[in-house]
Amino acid sequence: MEEIGARTHLMAYSEVSGTGYSTIITTFTGERTILVHRGAARELGEDDIPWDDLARTEWMYVGALAGQSWRLYPKLAQFAGEHGIKLALNLGTSQIDQGLDEYGELLGSTHIIFQNVEEMRRLTGVEAERGDRYEREICRRLHERGVEIVVITDGERGAMASDGRAYHTVPAYEVEVESSVGAGDAFAAGCISALWHGRSVPEALRLGAANAASVCTQTGANAGILTWEEALQFVNEQKTRG
Repeated sequence: MEEIGARTHLMAYSEVSGTGYSTIITTFTGERTILVHRGAARELGEDDIPWDDLARTEWMYVGALAGQSWRLYPKLAQFAGEHGIKLALNLGTSQIDQGLDEYGELLGSTHIIFQNVEEMRRLTGVEAERGDRYEREICRRLHERGVEIVVITDGERGAMASDGRAYHTVPAYEVEVESSVGAGDAFAAGCISALWHGRSVPEALRLGAANAASVCTQTGANAGILTWEEALQFVNEQKTRG
C-alpha cells in the first residue's frame, strides 16, 4: 500500500485472527456478487483506534463494521462531534436493516452519508414509487435526524444528493464496464476529496462519478482510482464531449 501513497503506520493488527478476504463473482455485464470473510476486522475495538492521531484529522470515513466492531459506530460518531471532524458514513447491511430508530443518534453527528437506493429505502422505511418523490422523502427523513448531506447512488442511473437546501443529480458517465467492484467506495472518495477541496455538492457528485466510472473500466477495487488532477481532467473532457 505504501507504493500508492497509503499510510499504514496506524493500522491495527490481530495476534489471533487473519486478514479478511473476499471472493468476487463478476458477470459479463460487470455486475458482481461478493462473498466476504471479514477476519480480524470483526474484532476491531476501542483499544485498536489511535484516538490521539484521529483527533487531528479533518474527515473520518466509516464503512461497514461487522462482528463486535459494530460497537464502534456510536463511539466514532461521538468522537467526531467532540473534535469537529466531518463524519462520512456508509452503513453495513446489519445496521441498515435495524433502521433509523436504532441509529438515529449516530446520524445526528454525520456530515454526509453514502448508500445505494435500496439500502436507503431499507434504512428509512420509504417505499419506492414513480418519480423522485420517494428519494426526496428519504433525504427529508435523514436531514430530520441531523445528516447534513445525503447521497443516494443508483448504479448506471447515476446519483442524487441533498444538502437540505437543494437537490442535485448527476448521470453516470458512459464507460465500458469491466467490473463494478469498488465503484461505491470510489464514488464516496471522489465526493469527499472534492468537498475537502472546497467544491460544491454538484461538483462533488461529478468528481465522485468520474472516480467510480474509472474504477469500473478495470478489474479490481483499487485499479482505476484517479488522482485529484486526473479526476478534474476526466470531468472536463466529458464536458467537452457534451
